[in-house]
Amino acid sequence: MRECKEETGLDVEVIGLVGVFSTPDHVIVYMHGDCVDEVRQPINICLRARVVGGDIEPEPDEAADVRWVDPSQLDDYRVHPALRERISHGLTSQDPFVS
Repeated sequence: MRECKEETGLDVEVIGLVGVFSTPDHVIVYMHGDCVDEVRQPINICLRARVVGGDIEPEPDEAADVRWVDPSQLDDYRVHPALRERISHGLTSQDPFVS
């Protein structure tokens, strides 16, 4: 709930579990100048939530842009395949996914 508030400005209430996701080819590399600072393979716990308040006003250090997107328009955006899998599962299934 805190992360959602920071990144979107919205207050949410968690209402369920979308899933627990780990994708071996989804690796995040953090750079410090020209040097690799850290490499992570994330395990994401994705939650289903509903908006209970707030306004779309992200913290500038957290997100450059936040907007509602109709699911039919998702193909218009560059989204990493691992993240797209999480979004698609959340939109199409009520059963939690564990990978």
